[in-house]
Amino acid sequence: GQRNPEGTAYDNHALQDTWGRVWRLALAAWLLDERRFAEHALLIIRRWFVDADTRMNPHLEYAQHIPGHCDGRGIGIIDTALIPEVLDTTALLADLKAWPDSVAQVFDQWCRDYLNWLLTSTHGRDERRWHNNHANYYDLQVAALARATGQDGIAVLTLENVAHRRIATQIEPDGRLPDELVRTLSQHYVLYNLAAFVTLAELGRPIDVDPWNFETHDGRSMEKAIRWFVDHGGLTPEWAGQQIDPFDYSGCVWLLRQAGTRLDPAFHAMTADLPGIDPTVHLANLLYPAPQPQRQSLG
Repeated sequence: GQRNPEGTAYDNHALQDTWGRVWRLALAAWLLDERRFAEHALLIIRRWFVDADTRMNPHLEYAQHIPGHCDGRGIGIIDTALIPEVLDTTALLADLKAWPDSVAQVFDQWCRDYLNWLLTSTHGRDERRWHNNHANYYDLQVAALARATGQDGIAVLTLENVAHRRIATQIEPDGRLPDELVRTLSQHYVLYNLAAFVTLAELGRPIDVDPWNFETHDGRSMEKAIRWFVDHGGLTPEWAGQQIDPFDYSGCVWLLRQAGTRLDPAFHAMTADLPGIDPTVHLANLLYPAPQPQRQSLG
């Protein structure tokens, strides 16, 4: 949780901000039928992935380097954890007829090249063997890129492995995530890893892979982990673990909306008391709305 103060000099923050914005632009274009939002999202994607003089190389060889120690590390792969949102963006743009073939072909090749690097590079193999949220966000990128490029066999294998390689090894029978609880930002990292788990589960739904409802013989499951987080102050300032920076509760809305939709509707109501959050205006409502109460018939 303690960062190199020179970090703002590099591309990590620009990448996170930019990739998050293109998804919101495309979603706004799709929901509001605003062509200009789609056009601006396309402009950003062209700059980042397509145009020869500005595009990102399809690898992370130098991500999270440590001056004087190493040029890059496998754990730097988590810096592209938002790639599924970019892929959602391109799908929305295609649905809006705002995704030209010339851009789509170059972007598809970029995705294929990056997926190949994730699967075959030393950094990629290192990250696949990691033991905490890093492994899950690696799987998330591989599965999303594989699905986007029509390589469903890779996606299915990756998502099927979530059960025994991730849930069974990272979640304790009581629901704890011990590898996240030892962090200086433990509240953040427990939520962050839960977000990876539920996004992996959502990716599996269209291809009939269901981590949502997997449970080991001794009770390890995604639902158990979410309930442990809720029951141990994860939604409040009463969190008992170390959290050296302020906690952003907005991510809890996504988690609770998704869990409420897929596991137990009771999770929806838990968004009402999150500190400093108005759940009625949260973006999660557009994709995972809480069920509305049924009107009583007078007839």
